[in-house]
Amino acid sequence: MKTRTMRHMGILGVTLFAAAPFAFGGNPSLGREPAYNPATVTDFLATVTEVNEVTLGNPFAGLHVLAKTKGKIVDIYVGPADFAAKYGVVLHKGQEIRVVGSQVKWGDAEIVLAREVTTFKRDLRGQICEDTTFYMRNEEGPFWGK
Repeated sequence: MKTRTMRHMGILGVTLFAAAPFAFGGNPSLGREPAYNPATVTDFLATVTEVNEVTLGNPFAGLHVLAKTKGKIVDIYVGPADFAAKYGVVLHKGQEIRVVGSQVKWGDAEIVLAREVTTFKRDLRGQICEDTTFYMRNEEGPFWGK
């Protein structure tokens, strides 16, 4: 497994869109964005169905991944787009990922605030193996803004 630390990554390699179909639209009635909650941590494998960027000024602005797991689509908030770009977070449609994060409610929606996102690749024998793990936060909070 090749694990990257936050200090040694390159340029964002994912196509970002100006708005996400699941964006929360800045609805002021929803109040403040929920915080990462260690009590609601989930760990799952999923297949990326979309990669989007929610624009600044909206709740959870930044890189989002919609991914299919156990027959349902999950919204995963990876982090601010500039933070993801700085550390080379590369995600694309069809990619298998493992996500560790806090599942939180936001209005009527559920969102996973990613702590770790692991990508996979095939080795020379065609076996699937871990490729890169991106660390976005820990239980004390996100790594951006530090």
